[in-house]
Amino acid sequence: MQHPRLSSTRMFHAMPCPSPSRASPTAASARAYTTGASSKPALSRHAHFYSDLVPGMIPIALLGSAIYLGARLLQSNLAHEKYLEESRARVRELEAEVEALRNQQTQAQYAISDATHVRDTHATDAKSRSWWPWW
Repeated sequence: MQHPRLSSTRMFHAMPCPSPSRASPTAASARAYTTGASSKPALSRHAHFYSDLVPGMIPIALLGSAIYLGARLLQSNLAHEKYLEESRARVRELEAEVEALRNQQTQAQYAISDATHVRDTHATDAKSRSWWPWW
C-alpha cells in the first residue's frame, strides 16, 4: 500500500496547473496590455467629446473641401470663358478699326495719285507751250 502522502502528491501533479513557466507568451503579453490599459486614467469630458466628434467630422470635412474646390474650379472656368469672349469681341473691334484705317489710307493714296496725275498733266501741257524751261 502506498503512503498517503505520496498518493496526494500524485493527484496534485495529475491535475494541470497554470504556472508562469507553462503560460503562453501571447497570454503574458495580453496580460501586460490589459493591465496597462486599466492603469490609464479616465478621459476628461472634453477629450471624450472630441474623441466622439472628430472621427465623424473627417468625412464631412473632406466632402466639404471637395465641393469647395469643385465650385472654385467651375468659377475659374466660367471666368476664363468670359474673358475669352470679351477678348474676342475686342479683337473683332480692333480688326474692324484696322480695316477702316486701311480703307482710308487706300482712298488717300488714290486721291494723292489722282492729284499727282492731274498736276503732271498740267505740267506737261505747260512745257509743251513754251520752249524755254523757265518761261
